[in-house]
Amino acid sequence: EERAIERGILPLLRRATLVQTFGQRNHVCMQEGSITIPPYANPQKMQAHLISPGTPRSIFAYFRGLFYDMGNDPEGGYYARGARASVWENFKDNPLFDMSSEHPSTYYEDMQRAIFCLCPLGWAPWSPRLVEAVVFGCIPVIIADDIVLPFADAIPWEQISVFVAEAD
Repeated sequence: EERAIERGILPLLRRATLVQTFGQRNHVCMQEGSITIPPYANPQKMQAHLISPGTPRSIFAYFRGLFYDMGNDPEGGYYARGARASVWENFKDNPLFDMSSEHPSTYYEDMQRAIFCLCPLGWAPWSPRLVEAVVFGCIPVIIADDIVLPFADAIPWEQISVFVAEAD
């Protein structure tokens, strides 16, 4: 991506309307008129993991995913601009936070038992995790500065999510 930006955007693409999953505001590919859509989250798979709506939400904050990407970031500081590492370091011992880099078979059920689902950026500011959280009624905690959310003109993200600055 960085090399492509250095070479310049093709004139044809400068006039294109992009349909893309949500991303970073002011990114070179985000032009006026681009259509931002959510990433794909398999509805049949989520439907197969529904639990009773009366199940108590016994998990305060939930997250499954990488905190450090040592394979692509050996020093462990640039991945997610340090936001995920900071979440891990500050909350790993807090009993209210159910966090792990393991991805259990109960992932979707656990999201339905959680009040808040952490949605920090990774290499990109988005992932299907945000869509999954909304589907399962878990309040997304979006930790991604300048994120462009899907269907922002129709979905009141400020009312259904919590936004936390990456630095915080």
